[in-house]
Amino acid sequence: RSLEEREKLFFRKTERFGLLLSLLVILIHAVNLAGSAQELAELSQSAPPLSPVSIEQFFSGELGQTAVPAFFILSGYLFYRKLQSFSGIFDKWRRRFRSLIIPYGAWNTFLYLLYALIGRAPISLRALSDAAVNYRYEPVFWYLYQLILLTALAPLFFLFLRKRLLSCLILLLPLFLIFRGIDLPLLNEDALFYYLLGGALSRNLPSLFEGEERGRQRIFAAFLLLFAVVLRILIRRSGEAGSLSEILLFTVLFRAALPLSLWFFLPSPGEGGAEHRGLGFFLYAFHYPAARLYAALIRRLGISGDWVLLLLFFLLPPLCLLLAMALTRFLRRRLPRVWEIFSGGR
Repeated sequence: RSLEEREKLFFRKTERFGLLLSLLVILIHAVNLAGSAQELAELSQSAPPLSPVSIEQFFSGELGQTAVPAFFILSGYLFYRKLQSFSGIFDKWRRRFRSLIIPYGAWNTFLYLLYALIGRAPISLRALSDAAVNYRYEPVFWYLYQLILLTALAPLFFLFLRKRLLSCLILLLPLFLIFRGIDLPLLNEDALFYYLLGGALSRNLPSLFEGEERGRQRIFAAFLLLFAVVLRILIRRSGEAGSLSEILLFTVLFRAALPLSLWFFLPSPGEGGAEHRGLGFFLYAFHYPAARLYAALIRRLGISGDWVLLLLFFLLPPLCLLLAMALTRFLRRRLPRVWEIFSGGR
């Protein structure tokens, strides 16, 4: 294949991977067998392995929680991919302003206005400013907030990532901070690790990450999956021993290894097939208010029964996807400028 064809297929794979991750994120907010994710986790500890509670906890509290780490890894990879000099950072910043900051402000403002319209938010310039900057009515945008901060620090990170050995050693810093429980101002230490991991992969393993070497990719994927299983066992044992620092460290590594194995297992897309440009991001931004409305509807209808609720838990991602597809189709055709703003030009 030509370089242009390989580039097209790689970005198509990132779009499909991002869409899959957004579907997994929805499972985090689809919890309906407990009042919160924490309560579900506690209930699952004494529940039978194949009970509705245990199944929901696996998909929401285990699998779903690996999605945002994978977003950080992919974002770090894409930012430092083919970045050769400090001067190239400015072009990357220009494109991220369009794809990060504009949709961040647009979605936060739109949801604030929606909440204010239904009487769930105070009407004032201060409340508007707070919502636009601090994602008060779009809590899933903590990810974009962190990503904006990480993107702003690109010159500092590039000092280390431009050298292969240093790009590997710098990963030890956030892991050390996580293990010792040291908090950074503003930045999440785990987000820093995932993002730098993506950057390090772009500097050290681009041919494996992007290439058509399916044999090597499957071997690497199997290794990562085995590593994730071992880490999950270590997390359980550390929990029994009451070692919080080990739990945090193993959890971060688990949430990096599992989605990376999924990336390498995921087949490269063919030449044909539907385009998914912008759909994954739009679904990620759109799903939270949709999930809140869905949960309120279940409560209003008085639906009960663990197995029925588990079925509704699994129905939310495809329902959100269908709604997001319909909205994106409408916006692209009827309101393309609005689509550009809310999709970040994706």
